[in-house]
Amino acid sequence: MAWNRNRLAPVIPPLDSDALSPSSEQREQRNDDNDGDDDADPEAGFEDAGDRSAAGEGDGHQEHEQDPRKDTQHEASAAGVITDRAGQRMGFRKGGLLKTQRVDADAECRMRIRNARTSMAFRDLTFSICDSYCFLGNLFETMTAAPQHDFNHDILQETAHRPWPMPQSAWIMTQTWHDLLFAHWPVSVNALAEKVPAGFEIDRFENQAWLGIVPFYMTNVAPRFMPALPWVSSFPEMNVRTYVTVDGKPGVYFFSLDAGNPVAVGAARTLLRLPYFTASMQVDARDGYVHYASRRTSSEGATAEFVGRYRPTDPVLTPQPGTLEYFLTERYCLYAVDHGNRPYRLDIHHPPWPLQSAEAEISTNTMAEAAGLRLPSMAPLLHFSKRQDMVAWPPERI
Repeated sequence: MAWNRNRLAPVIPPLDSDALSPSSEQREQRNDDNDGDDDADPEAGFEDAGDRSAAGEGDGHQEHEQDPRKDTQHEASAAGVITDRAGQRMGFRKGGLLKTQRVDADAECRMRIRNARTSMAFRDLTFSICDSYCFLGNLFETMTAAPQHDFNHDILQETAHRPWPMPQSAWIMTQTWHDLLFAHWPVSVNALAEKVPAGFEIDRFENQAWLGIVPFYMTNVAPRFMPALPWVSSFPEMNVRTYVTVDGKPGVYFFSLDAGNPVAVGAARTLLRLPYFTASMQVDARDGYVHYASRRTSSEGATAEFVGRYRPTDPVLTPQPGTLEYFLTERYCLYAVDHGNRPYRLDIHHPPWPLQSAEAEISTNTMAEAAGLRLPSMAPLLHFSKRQDMVAWPPERI
C-alpha cells in the first residue's frame, strides 16, 4: 500500500472569486434594511427617476451633485439605478430623493480574502504534515517488507561450462542481474592500453579489442548468510568495460560503474577500490522495451549520461566457445588494483549466459567520453539477457 496525502488531508474548497463578493441574498437583505419603512415598489421609483431624467436636470440631480457622500463615486444610470464602479447596484431614486446603500464592498472583499488566505495557509500546513507522515509510512513499509528470496542457489551445481574450476574458498556475495543490454564497439588497442594499468594485457578477438557499455538492474545484492534488504539490495547499475587477460585467465576491466545506491557505491570504492560513481537512474519496462536513463551525480569523475531504450529481438541462445558472443560475455573474473596500486583478481561464478540479439534506440551516451575514450561512429553490436544469478569471492592479489 502506498501512503497518499490526498486521503489524509482535509478537504478545503478552492478559492473562488465569486465568494469574495456579497451574495445576492445578502445584497437583497441590505436593500430591505436601507429602504426603511418605504412601502412603494422599487420599480416605481425607477420609473419616476427615469421620467425626471428624461425631462432634464431636476432637483434630484442637483441634490446628487451637492451630496457630501459623492466620494463613493456612485453613478445614476438612465433608468435611475445607482451603481458603483464595479457595476454593483447600490440604490435607486424615488420622488426626486436619492436612496443609496452604504456598503463597504472593499472592506467586505478584504475580509473574505483574509479568510481565504488563512484557509489556504492551514491547507498547506496540513499537506506538509501529511507529506511527512506519508514519507515515514512508505519508508517503514519499504524497510519492513519481506525481502525477495528468489536467488537461484542451484547455479553452484552448474560448473561444467567454466573455463577453470571455482575457487576452493567460500564465496561471500550474491547478486542477480536483470534486463541487461550488452552494447559493444570495436576500439583501438592502443587507446585502451593507455587507460588500463600496466600488467593487464588487452584481450582481443581476432586481433580486435572491444569496449562495452552494459546497463542493467540488480537484486539480491547481499553478503552470504544475510537476507537481501529492499532499500539496499536492489538498484540499477551500468558499467563501461573492456577485456583483459592475466596469467591465461580472461576477465573484465571496468573503467566506470555507475549505480543508483550510494551505500553500494561507498562500500565498493572503500573495500575494492572499484571506480563506482553515484548516479540518478531510472529503469522502466513498458511497451515491450526497457527504458533506461542515467545521469552521474557523484562529485568524483567526469559528467556522464545515458538515455535509451532496448529490447530483445530473437530467441535465447547460449554462446558457444570460439564465437564473438562467448568472448564478450563468458568471463569469470574481474581485474582491478587495490589502494596500494597492487593488481588483484576477483572471481565470480554464474551459469552460461542466455543471450538474445537486441535492438536499441540510444539518444544520449557520454559514458565512454567520461572515461576518456571515443566510440566509433557506427552502430554497436547488441545483445540482451533477461536474468543472470552470480556469486563472488573475495579479491586475491596477483
